[in-house]
Amino acid sequence: MELLRDRATAVRPEFRVDEAGHTEIARLCAGLDGLPLAIELAASRLRTLTVGQMTDRLENRFALLTGGCRTAPAHQRTLRGMIDWSYELCAPAERLLWNRLTVFAGGFSLEGAEGVCSGEGIGETEVLDLLDRLVAQSVVLTCEIDGLPRYRLLETVREYGRERLADSGEQEEVRRRHHDFHLAVAHRIDRNWYGPGQVENLARLRAEHANLLVALDYDGDPRPRFALAAALCWHWCVGGFLSDVRRQFERALAAAPEPSVERARALLAATWVAQMQGDLATADRWLDEADALGEWLGDPWVRNQVGGLRGVSAHYRGRPEESICRYEEARAAATALGDEREAASWLLALVCGQAYAGDPRAVETGGQAVAAAEASGERWGRAQMLMALGHEAWARGDRDTTRTRVRSALESMRGFNDHAMVARMVELPAWATAADGAPERAARLLGLADALWNDAGSSICAFGPQMAEQHARCEQVVIGALGEASYRKAFTEGGIRRTPGRAVDFALAAESDAATAWDGDTGVDGDIDAKETAPCAMRRQHGPATAHTEPPSPDERRRVCEVLLVEDDRTVRESTRLVLEERGYRVCTAADGVTGLTLFRQQTPDVAVLAGRLPGLDGVSLAGRIREESGVPILLMSDRDDPADVVTGLEAGADDCLAKPFDGSVLLARVRALLRRTVSADRRPDTRAVRFGDLVYCPVSLEVYKDGKAVHLTTTELKLLREFAASPGTVLTRDILLERVWGCAWSGDTHVVDVQVMRLRTKIGRDRIETVRGFGYKLRA
Repeated sequence: MELLRDRATAVRPEFRVDEAGHTEIARLCAGLDGLPLAIELAASRLRTLTVGQMTDRLENRFALLTGGCRTAPAHQRTLRGMIDWSYELCAPAERLLWNRLTVFAGGFSLEGAEGVCSGEGIGETEVLDLLDRLVAQSVVLTCEIDGLPRYRLLETVREYGRERLADSGEQEEVRRRHHDFHLAVAHRIDRNWYGPGQVENLARLRAEHANLLVALDYDGDPRPRFALAAALCWHWCVGGFLSDVRRQFERALAAAPEPSVERARALLAATWVAQMQGDLATADRWLDEADALGEWLGDPWVRNQVGGLRGVSAHYRGRPEESICRYEEARAAATALGDEREAASWLLALVCGQAYAGDPRAVETGGQAVAAAEASGERWGRAQMLMALGHEAWARGDRDTTRTRVRSALESMRGFNDHAMVARMVELPAWATAADGAPERAARLLGLADALWNDAGSSICAFGPQMAEQHARCEQVVIGALGEASYRKAFTEGGIRRTPGRAVDFALAAESDAATAWDGDTGVDGDIDAKETAPCAMRRQHGPATAHTEPPSPDERRRVCEVLLVEDDRTVRESTRLVLEERGYRVCTAADGVTGLTLFRQQTPDVAVLAGRLPGLDGVSLAGRIREESGVPILLMSDRDDPADVVTGLEAGADDCLAKPFDGSVLLARVRALLRRTVSADRRPDTRAVRFGDLVYCPVSLEVYKDGKAVHLTTTELKLLREFAASPGTVLTRDILLERVWGCAWSGDTHVVDVQVMRLRTKIGRDRIETVRGFGYKLRA
């Protein structure tokens, strides 16, 4: 960066860099791989281009970076000349390996290089020696990810080699070998999942994530793409990519609708993802297609999997007897087919189903299954079964057994990056802690679980009404013990430890030294990004919006507002999330339109920020779907500054449009402007207000006051109050509220009504909304 600034000033004396410009320069230097000659050549272009324009043109870097000193040697005048010179210094076999290594994205392992790049001029035993020579010449760099040795190419070197590979005519063959190699790795891990090495296998897949995405984009026969997507189910769901996987299945299934056994198996894996996200309607649709394909193909394995997954849906819908029956049938059928892996999978499901249902057989079945898992070295399934058995002990009132099983389950989850599963595991300690008279620690655990749910793109409601009801009950107890302000503070503090590793550590901390551990931990540990330091994260607010003792300031209103951010570009998504969270907003993210719509229906944010181009359901269509169901303000981020895009977005239902790339301060200003239209808590009620005792509701301005103080409600809470206020004293059933508040398109769990009513009660008064058991709720006039 210093070199760029120095050389740019030499060719343009007026060149200056403000605070925002530092970020642009950093992006440009990173795009240039930090190569001094590339930076020198880029600086000479700054006579006529801005730093941002230079960065945008790096895709054509070899044509852009020319014009060096005419007296310099030829290989120092242009970037291409420099790489040409380096390339010619390599031996023919080294050049061949250089070219073939360019099919890898984000780095590669020695095994990968040997499996993909050998053959036709390079023996497999020669790869190590050739790779070592390229490392010595700085063509290949060494690095380490999750303790695994890796290699990578600078982007400039990779682009040059990619051109040479295309010219050689063997690009398609090398891409096929790349796909086949990663498919073989995924198959091997999938088939041997229930055994030792689960954490290590997930770490390997995580290191290969960029390569896996490239392999999924291979344009050959679609059936291997289906096979790879399905074989990676553990990577998606347990490895920390649940929020990103939906679009992969959507794309693969849409690209090749022809019936095949590979499509059937991909549908089954996609069903598991949809179930974990609480989208049971989509899961049922995919199961129906897989069932029909299994029957058409005469494939008993597929039909058996469909039956077992229907048991999962039954479990999440609150029908335990049906789920247990289906699990037993699926396990018996898998055993008869000689499929030990699937038999183990359905035994795990059976133990969990029996335990959550309070089936007396759970302890015996679970004890045998846990012992078998311990003997084999399997950890992930063991952790699930122990936690389920912990729930069983909790339901019986056996607190000591509950704590023992919870601790063992959490210990077994160390090293896994499974946000959703750890969130489920953190819930039970929260309930137990609240019941044992430690509400502050329980609030922190609830906040921790909430952060994990958001990162996973799921919620507690996805896993059945029993879980949702216990969560709501715990929240009610904790708020009653602490009060709104103290609960919100502790809840927010809990959300700081939002990675699974930190969550497990905190949940395992002994209550006696929990406060000391919390106060002393302000640094960064091994499984959290440097941006997630405690001082920064402390400014985030993960607790629910609550009433204030005086009208809140604009800054206070910002802290409690919830933003739904839907963006498929991980870099843009994370940078935007950080900008919003730094200003106190609570942000829930999704990487595709379908997941975004699901999260919107589950959480009803205060504002939605949507990218224009999204996989599955694009941003414009998503804005239209949201507008059909809600008046939540929508900010659409378009990929270009084109009036036609603005018109299309606004007509679809967006309230504002912002072209990329944009400055973070502009985004914040746009979000604040949208929220001012809907979240206003510092004005007095108008004359059309309706009064219910100490509660005042203004149906026109959508303002709520309690004891003369403004109360902030989310969009969903406002809609609920609107329905109650329109019919005071009238019992409204869950179905009526679902239809009026969430709309007929809602396909999630009906107990979302109970959770939202519970939250509304905490803000307007617990006795204001009465439960009429067996029927619904009514507002006391």
